[in-house]
Amino acid sequence: MISGLISYFSPIAVFESLKSLFTEKRCPVCHAPHSNTKLLCPNCYNKIINESEHDETTKPQDIYFYAPYRGLLRDLIIDWKFNNNFGYSALLSQFAASVAESIPETVRPDITVPVPLHPSRLRKRGFNQSRIIADSVATILGAELSDRALVRNRITIPQAKLSREKRTENLKNAFTAEKSIIAGKTILLVDDVYTTGSTIHECSRTLIEAGAIKVEVLVLAKTLL
Repeated sequence: MISGLISYFSPIAVFESLKSLFTEKRCPVCHAPHSNTKLLCPNCYNKIINESEHDETTKPQDIYFYAPYRGLLRDLIIDWKFNNNFGYSALLSQFAASVAESIPETVRPDITVPVPLHPSRLRKRGFNQSRIIADSVATILGAELSDRALVRNRITIPQAKLSREKRTENLKNAFTAEKSIIAGKTILLVDDVYTTGSTIHECSRTLIEAGAIKVEVLVLAKTLL
């Protein structure tokens, strides 16, 4: 018994215990240890995938997205965006990167453009969630990432507080595009969520009017009607 205790507290045993403590992968959502190649454990990953696969709604071809905006994915995005849970940045960037990988090389964009925040809101939140995921998307696609191609030129009321009709009016002429950057280019517009589409539509309209040849959209999640 004594020899067993000695072996348990031997330097090698202690080292191995400490090593597993610091190298063990844990799910960022439920914190369970796992060996899945993805950041999420199989249980949490399957929750998101099942929500997507069991939906009978056909995904629109002009919008690339990871999964429907509901359930666990919706909770993750809200917690990340409004509760400053920065620990989800790597996870959600991984989701966005996997969507980018599915875009055929023949239709990949020239420039990746994140939906911008107004500078005052960016200072308050501390980060632009669309910029974070756009960075991972641009890396996968090998496309230039531009923070200057599209800017928000005035403060708007948060869209979540408005009706569908008011959202469109709220965003009218809220963005400005830099013609010298986007003229004659194919653009991939990146945002975290597509709900009513008001933000995406206004950004796309602004980019097209400034000379973009085509604007496609990639988001983490989309509301399915």
